[in-house]
Amino acid sequence: MDNLGFLVISDSYDDNIQALTTTITQLVDKFSKISMHIDPNKSDIMRFSSGNSPPLKVNLYGTDYSFSPPSKGSIQWLGVFLQKITFKLHVNIMANRGKTILHGINCLGNIIKGANQNTLCQLFHACVLSVLTYASPT
Repeated sequence: MDNLGFLVISDSYDDNIQALTTTITQLVDKFSKISMHIDPNKSDIMRFSSGNSPPLKVNLYGTDYSFSPPSKGSIQWLGVFLQKITFKLHVNIMANRGKTILHGINCLGNIIKGANQNTLCQLFHACVLSVLTYASPT
């Protein structure tokens, strides 16, 4: 099982930490009953709050772990790059990927012996638009 997310909304940082800790502990207990485990090394936390807050500390499988927001300020979840509450980072990354693919397609459109317009259009729709619109419903 991959890509699990928890959303906790509260007015108090302490209430937020308590709710997250309880949820994670219950999840670990239920997963252990069916021989599944959470990999703490692949876990991230993203907070949307004002000011700096201390890390989330949880005991998983007898080991204490501390989760802090990533130093780069963004996480990738289900292929979507999240940074604060905007999608600017995701849009910029996907636009750069689209440009890179477009440059590759451009090489195929050589004037002397290149692909015709219909083929280039199909490549654009299949390769570039799919990258640009990935996770757009999000």
